[in-house]
Amino acid sequence: MSTPVGNYSELGMAVLGERGRKFVDFCILLSQSGFAIAYLIFIGKQMDQVICFETLYEQCNIAGLYIFIAAFILIPICWLRSFKYLAYVSMASNIFLVFALFIIMGYCFSNHSENPEMSENLTYMNFSAIPLFFGVAVFDFEGNGVVINLHASMKQPEKFNKVLVFTLVVYVVVLCLFSAISYWSYGDNIEDMVTLNLPHDNLTSII
Repeated sequence: MSTPVGNYSELGMAVLGERGRKFVDFCILLSQSGFAIAYLIFIGKQMDQVICFETLYEQCNIAGLYIFIAAFILIPICWLRSFKYLAYVSMASNIFLVFALFIIMGYCFSNHSENPEMSENLTYMNFSAIPLFFGVAVFDFEGNGVVINLHASMKQPEKFNKVLVFTLVVYVVVLCLFSAISYWSYGDNIEDMVTLNLPHDNLTSII
């Protein structure tokens, strides 16, 4: 390829022509739509849990309403042609995410000390859950759709490989450690989202 590739669409175009570009765009649209739906479900469940607790269990089981409100707010943001001005918001959210991870792991250790029986008879291999594992793994790496875009936008693209490898190693280590601690703490009682296992108090509401 004589010209630099700036995104996956251009890569598909360079390799397979117009059909390749359309196929790549379709795959990205399909995958990103699935990720967006999963995030909306996550937001809806979390908001429903928090509002239910804060209203003393008077306003519960209306996650669908919160999903609609979140979609109404987020869809116009997705129409922005540049996310330059959202970079600071993204950085702040990453900081809050790290803070939340430490808090959640703290609750996990606390739960283990109070209910050690939950850590008994853990299932270390469940072959029937392998398809679910791959689905979760794909979701965990949903940012791969912008890897080429990031490379193309870097001031020093020659450093991209080192940055990518370092980021992936740290991410995988944190992901495996967090998942193992959560399952070790709650065992088979763990929910789809571990935050649903946390006790209802002001701190968990903030998380």
